[in-house]
Amino acid sequence: MSAIITAHSGSDGTPDNSLEFVRYALSCPVEALEVDVRVRPDGSFFLSHDASDDVCPDLREVFSLLRGSGKLVNCDLKNPGMELCVLALAKKSGIAEQLLFSGDVSPALVRENAQVRERTLFNLDPFAADMLRRFRSGQEPTREDLESIARQCTAFGVGTINIPYGLCTQTFLRFFRERNIAISAWTVNDAETAEWLLRADIRNITTRSPKKLTDLRRKLFAEQ
Repeated sequence: MSAIITAHSGSDGTPDNSLEFVRYALSCPVEALEVDVRVRPDGSFFLSHDASDDVCPDLREVFSLLRGSGKLVNCDLKNPGMELCVLALAKKSGIAEQLLFSGDVSPALVRENAQVRERTLFNLDPFAADMLRRFRSGQEPTREDLESIARQCTAFGVGTINIPYGLCTQTFLRFFRERNIAISAWTVNDAETAEWLLRADIRNITTRSPKKLTDLRRKLFAEQ
């Protein structure tokens, strides 16, 4: 089964974390869209990657636009401790079945709470921060790195890991497939990498070029 495609915030030249982007993503033939979520001092949520500017769009507006669309929304959490409150807002907004999490998600909460666990594309930072630093400096993960990640995924009940696409080598994908741990890859924008990952049977591909990737997927699977 082909990976789902997620439109990254700011796709195809729309402003990052804007309602313009959300509306654009809803018009694309993707299964999901991603937004960055932060919390205000009053406990409400807004869209922003880095800044704490509370004039950015409110998450409630995004959830309202999503209602009835059938599309998933990946809330990339930028502050700790937000999971249950965002989930509660999603339930109140009538889109709980469309909600995914990535970003700053607590491993302990993933282990303890099935509703969080089943929605989480788990970033590796809590499990493999040193490996990720070495990877960014050009070093490939070792077998010991992979085994350590797998042990911790098993211990915390993590079913999907959310990784930079450069980690998606044949060795990496095979290792985790054999352990029933799914892969979500970000941020894939070029056709060659996208084709390789579409053929690799991973769970999710996040992209800033959703039209390009959905066209490619349609072409690839029409040929089969």
